[in-house]
Amino acid sequence: MSAKEQALSQSEIEALLANLQEGGQAPTSPSRHAVSGTQARPYDFRKPDKFSREHIRALLSLIQTFARLVGTQLSGRLRIPISVKVTSIEQSLYEEYVELLPQETFLNVISMQPLEGNLLLQLPNDLAIAMIDRLLGGRGQALDRPHEPTEIEIALLRSVSVGFLDALRDAWANLGTVTPALESIALAPHLAQVAGPSDVVVVALLEAQLGQHVGAFSVAIPAVMLEAVLPRLSTQVWLPASRRQRRVEQARELLAARLMQVPVPVVGVLGEARLSVSDVIGLQAGDVIPLQTCEHGAVRLVVMGQPKFEGRMGLSRRRLAVEVTTVIEEKTDAMIAADGEEDQS
Repeated sequence: MSAKEQALSQSEIEALLANLQEGGQAPTSPSRHAVSGTQARPYDFRKPDKFSREHIRALLSLIQTFARLVGTQLSGRLRIPISVKVTSIEQSLYEEYVELLPQETFLNVISMQPLEGNLLLQLPNDLAIAMIDRLLGGRGQALDRPHEPTEIEIALLRSVSVGFLDALRDAWANLGTVTPALESIALAPHLAQVAGPSDVVVVALLEAQLGQHVGAFSVAIPAVMLEAVLPRLSTQVWLPASRRQRRVEQARELLAARLMQVPVPVVGVLGEARLSVSDVIGLQAGDVIPLQTCEHGAVRLVVMGQPKFEGRMGLSRRRLAVEVTTVIEEKTDAMIAADGEEDQS
């Protein structure tokens, strides 16, 4: 379109001015959103979305794996059934996350070498005290009054945190090998600074049931820690449970096949004799040592130093051989205790 065709005539200009004076609006061209039928989505530049929906779904799978593993770890450690489930996961600013934390809480600062930065594992006082109570032989109950943790309780909580560290290491295995380590334990939010106030963190809220006690805790992962694994952070990395189980079974079968090829020394013991030290020193060529086994007695087969079979001597293709006749059963602790009682009686 030429400049001459774009110019308005005098009558068109006067009509446009009259329309504006009467309170009308100038005609506008339809917007792209109006044509497509979609609406603009508000965007907060102060709180940018560093992670896509696919990243969040992959992180949700990671946290769900962590929840399952930490429940198993703590159940074995505290000797009580513990179930952990994920209630929500979202990205937020670190200062907003800290503002929601109670002023009295346990904050575990955990490094994930070789990843940069530290993550934050927050345990409320009631849940932490319930774990400590169970560790000391109690029923896993929290106190119904405010309580300031002692040095002994903090030390006991460090021993409980081993279960969290092992679960983090195993849950992170699909993204790479990491070595979690507990750097410190803080008792107030302002004492644990793992990110800047305006830095983005992924916050996962979890719920743990310890016996009759139910408590919520959270995990905050700074964006700087996830930058190194961001290319691998996709749902394709997380294999379905069936495929993962199949891989485990294949690895087990391969290991069993290789173990079957390992050579194992087997020794046939014809008999035994008990001699004094002076008799052993005085032995000379031609001396005969009588064994406790008769001529056609059983031969004991020892595998890796452990008696496993009994048999009898013979020949096979002009070579000495042992025919297995009995399998020696391994004695359990209960059988050994029963034999001891019979000897005492």
